[in-house]
Amino acid sequence: PTGPLLGGTLTEGELISTPIENWSFVTEPEIEMQLSADTTSRHTWLIAMGNRAYMPAGTTFPPNKSWHIRAEQNGAAVLRILGQRYPVTLSRIAKNSDEFASVAQHMQQQGTVPPGGSDAMWLFSVISRPIE
Repeated sequence: PTGPLLGGTLTEGELISTPIENWSFVTEPEIEMQLSADTTSRHTWLIAMGNRAYMPAGTTFPPNKSWHIRAEQNGAAVLRILGQRYPVTLSRIAKNSDEFASVAQHMQQQGTVPPGGSDAMWLFSVISRPIE
């Protein structure tokens, strides 16, 4: 992917088979992501908070975005971070949960809340999964 344009499948880069239990190595929020059911990849954000990782999805920008809806149905994905690929599962976090509020507050402090703020955001936890 380039900027807001979709890219092809994420096939380049070493595939990391070791489960990631500490995502604190992610220091830049912009990464590449491909849902396993899709044939395109995209730039998105990954927010490391403690050992955990979260992926926000703004629901109002860009218009007609739909990857977050597909991710809620089947969260299997591959992330490419610093040239390495990580198989993960994205699991949506309930907007009324303490976890959502905590991550949204952390994002607000970092200045990484998507357009429309946390009211216009879905949030996914990122969980390592075995290679298929």
